[in-house]
Amino acid sequence: MIWIRDFLSTWKRIIRHPGDFFSSVQSTDSLARALAFGLVCHWVGCAVSHMCGSMPAFQEVFWGDSWEPWDQVSRLGALSTTFSGLQQVLVDASSIGVLLGSARVILDPFFSMITLASSAASQWIGVRIFVGRKTWVELLRLASYCYAPFLFCVLPGMAGIVAIYAVVLNIIAIRAYFKVSTGRAIVAYFFPMILLMVAMTALVALAVLVVFKIFG
Repeated sequence: MIWIRDFLSTWKRIIRHPGDFFSSVQSTDSLARALAFGLVCHWVGCAVSHMCGSMPAFQEVFWGDSWEPWDQVSRLGALSTTFSGLQQVLVDASSIGVLLGSARVILDPFFSMITLASSAASQWIGVRIFVGRKTWVELLRLASYCYAPFLFCVLPGMAGIVAIYAVVLNIIAIRAYFKVSTGRAIVAYFFPMILLMVAMTALVALAVLVVFKIFG
């Protein structure tokens, strides 16, 4: 199908040549297309990883013990051979884990949309300060395409690598799209996060001082 071919072509360009891809992105490009691309990448990775984790036999044959599925609780079933009194509790916990994992897969596009919107807002602050007057929509479009690595979550043990690469891809996107230096792109990406951490630390410190002043 044409849309599948276009999807895979876009994904390959982002993974293989991210700089060239983000340099070619235009402010007039379809935001809906970018959002759909990002949400599909994240949802497929989430759904496949959950399915693999929900089928112990599948996991044993194909992935062995290296896979870290959504419902880790199901692995506790092995303890029932040693602690027989916990068997029913573990079975119930496993069932709950599968249900929660399924619910997360169903709601994944909703949560991903919220994450994308907040990520774009954070990057917009940094870009506005260190790059220039840009729009939130531009950052949302870039952030959506930066979800491409999440498709690798269908493979075992890739969650940490995917998370790191997604950050790197966001920095590359800012650098290539806005045509700024790598250093400025890094600062623009991380500055809002650092600012938030400082603000939260200050609030906690203030709360502690108030408590000591009242009860000290």
